[in-house]
Amino acid sequence: MDLLNHFVSKCQCCAALYVWLSISVEIEDVETEDKRYQLFLDLLETTRKREEFQQLMLLLQAWPPMIKEEVAGTERNPWVVLSSALLALSQGPEVPVDLGQEVLSMVRSLYSTKHKLPAQCVGHIAAKLQGQTGLKLMAESGDAKLLQQTLEQINSMSQATAASCDGELLSLLLDAGLLVGCVSSALYPLLSAHLLAHHQRGGWAVEEAASALLAAGHGPQAGSLLLAHRGTHPAQFTFNAALSVLQRWL
Repeated sequence: MDLLNHFVSKCQCCAALYVWLSISVEIEDVETEDKRYQLFLDLLETTRKREEFQQLMLLLQAWPPMIKEEVAGTERNPWVVLSSALLALSQGPEVPVDLGQEVLSMVRSLYSTKHKLPAQCVGHIAAKLQGQTGLKLMAESGDAKLLQQTLEQINSMSQATAASCDGELLSLLLDAGLLVGCVSSALYPLLSAHLLAHHQRGGWAVEEAASALLAAGHGPQAGSLLLAHRGTHPAQFTFNAALSVLQRWL
């Protein structure tokens, strides 16, 4: 059975695959994980266009996940290799889309599938993405090590970088319970303001956030958060007022 006929039952973009593939491949060439991995590398070497990368994504989804230890959780994982190659494409001229965002979407599309990436691979991809996009991947990973790396990057942010962070990242940081860890960062004012503005939609309890701040030794920040939540004008925020409100409301 020719491999291209096999693809017909596996993906919706087979016409493009016929045009793209210029090598002869038979079903025995993909019988083992090693053979599939080598075919992936061979195809990747000839891949130059964004559309071809999308076909490679479909191909990887059609195959069983790589399970060998030396590949599955390492930088050799095909999804990590594919991400690196796609991001390298973004350095070329006339790239009309944000390929970093495309990589983020690709990784997210795997969350509910058998191809969901282990934390090590998410970390490798996040390191290549850098910036907000990489932080988003780490923040939503649920992995303790990656969350710690997220906090380290947040706490080393400049004021200008913090000011450029978007609402999605702020929401992910709150979802991950990282407010307390960000309290000394340039991002904290934006993060606490986002919490106050969107707590109902985001499902975040302001009182619980204030309690967590207080338990971590950040009484003034906890009090200020509650004062703002209760509608106190910022001009009335004082150290004593913040401490007083903690005694009354927590």
